Amino acid sequence: SKIAVQTRKMLLSKDSFTLFLMTAASHCLASNLTPKQKTSGRTISLPLLPHHAVVERRRRELRAAGVDDSEILFSPPEGRKLQHRKAYYESQPQLAQVYQGYGTHYMDLYVGTPPQRQTVILDTADYLTAFPCSECEECGSNAHTDPFFDETASRTFKKYSCKGCMSKCVVKYSSQNDTTPQESCVFDMDYGSDGSFKAHQVKDVAYLGGPHDKVLYPPLAWEEGMSGAIPDHASAFTFRLTFGCKVEDTGLFQTQLANGLAGLAPSEMAFWKQMRWDSVVPDEGFSLCFAPHRPLASRNGTGSGAITLGGVDTRLHQSSMLYAKDFRNSSAHNSKYSVNIRKVYLRRHGGESVQPDSIDEVLFDLRDVNTTELNTGGIIIDSFTTGTYMRQVLEAPFREEWNKIVDFEYTNEPLTLTADEVAKLPTIIFQLVAADKQAVDVTDPFSVQGLAGEIGEEDNPHDIVVAIPPQHYMLYNPSDASYHASFRFLQSANSGAILGANFLMGHDVHFDVDGMRIGFSESTCEYESVVADARSRYVNKENTDTEPQEEETTPQEKIAVNGRNNWNSKCGGWCVFGKLMAAVLASMFAVGCLRVYQKYQLKQRNMESNNKMAMPGMNSSGEQWSPDDKKSVMPGRVEEPIPPLPSMA
Repeated sequence: SKIAVQTRKMLLSKDSFTLFLMTAASHCLASNLTPKQKTSGRTISLPLLPHHAVVERRRRELRAAGVDDSEILFSPPEGRKLQHRKAYYESQPQLAQVYQGYGTHYMDLYVGTPPQRQTVILDTADYLTAFPCSECEECGSNAHTDPFFDETASRTFKKYSCKGCMSKCVVKYSSQNDTTPQESCVFDMDYGSDGSFKAHQVKDVAYLGGPHDKVLYPPLAWEEGMSGAIPDHASAFTFRLTFGCKVEDTGLFQTQLANGLAGLAPSEMAFWKQMRWDSVVPDEGFSLCFAPHRPLASRNGTGSGAITLGGVDTRLHQSSMLYAKDFRNSSAHNSKYSVNIRKVYLRRHGGESVQPDSIDEVLFDLRDVNTTELNTGGIIIDSFTTGTYMRQVLEAPFREEWNKIVDFEYTNEPLTLTADEVAKLPTIIFQLVAADKQAVDVTDPFSVQGLAGEIGEEDNPHDIVVAIPPQHYMLYNPSDASYHASFRFLQSANSGAILGANFLMGHDVHFDVDGMRIGFSESTCEYESVVADARSRYVNKENTDTEPQEEETTPQEKIAVNGRNNWNSKCGGWCVFGKLMAAVLASMFAVGCLRVYQKYQLKQRNMESNNKMAMPGMNSSGEQWSPDDKKSVMPGRVEEPIPPLPSMA
């Protein structure tokens, strides 16, 4: 038909065919640069992991399987700087439960392959993590919560030689004729009257927290959406731990409830430091949250707070986190967290918070205190020590104000009191020198709870205040139903002051190592409530991820879904440039082919016009002749009248 002929001519024309090819190439390029969508119109969000995250996850899986991928030693030889291994940290800190010991607080630590549980006391004044191993003699096996660590049962256990030794290197020979020395690195720790221990420096894989009576093995690989506050995810934080394998214990280390110690002091050997170096927490530092009321300890484990590795968990906070300045000597080998006391107060009728419960809780300032002498030698924060110890310069002013409030002399001897009588004893409040930088707005210090200005201090209103209520410094002895004060005064003039576990209780205390500051937020330290919230969020996220969600996305967001917004991503800048060049070359090739084809068609038409002869029944245009067409003349014939046939007559 005529319509078919016209359509064929249009497709063979130069301009229209070129436009057709360019449109097709553009459509092909656009389809490669935009994410594919379902026919329903819903956008699919694809979680893309960068290469380094995949590598780190694979490394943890290899370590969990017992494959040694060590690139560095955590403990370099003395005088050598530790070389930082390139690491990409996880996105959140880890939360673990804290248990009540005999005046101390401990946590679960699972060590080895397969893991073995060891309980370790949280010690902010020591850097070494240590617990008894199978060769330990007289180490109080019947007193501790768990059997000794059996290093022979762990596939990933290794001893240090003199290379990388952080303590004393010992070289022994099995016999006089032996030419091969046996090297070992030995810690010899002396805690004075509290006891001592000896240990070999060793290393193995470990994770902390998790379910108290359940081993998580094999360890989980980190996945998007997992939470550091969920106990069942604890093994995803598995790391390589350098620790002391005890071979000898004396003193309190034999009778304590927990197996060993977890060193949290500012050191390269510290527990939290090794976690950060092995890429399982986002920041240096940690937070301790000791419950405000001390429960009775048991071998089965009595929950008494939480520890956060790699930052803070604000779900534990009941007030703003306010920071005191850390006065530690960061260049010292055995540095300890230290604060500076500006003033000390006694508040009548007690109260657990720095905020008074009633107008009857009157504050008394301890006058004539030589704060320079009080802070001499440093005031360290020691979570291993049960009580608080002040220098003797504070004793006389303290007793003077105590006698104005209480009808009996202050003493550290046992007292027969009821719980209600203890609650009405004075609350001790410390005013600490503030850090240079706070996490909240403190432009009006007279209206911020936890600042000295809020309790009436005018000279240094930005200082922070921390309360020790009587329920914290009065220790209960169930054997004779008595109480004794664990707030003491040191008789030695050379001893520094100690703020112990009863000072930390009722607060989430953040040890910001990089920031040289120590933060305090009042808290009930309800670990279970945080875990319940984390589990609820995790379940809700899983339910959300299983159902596609309707959402509006911009073209830039769609490109980001495919990972092409980054030059180094899966299809970055060079990839896009290559596709553009391919489209241009394809278009040029198509145009060239078109021109060759057009020249061929033109040549064929010329040949047909010279040699073409009309065939019967067809006109010169090649169209079928119609007998009804009276205006045309059939080829080879002349249109003239046809004579009648001759008569047969």
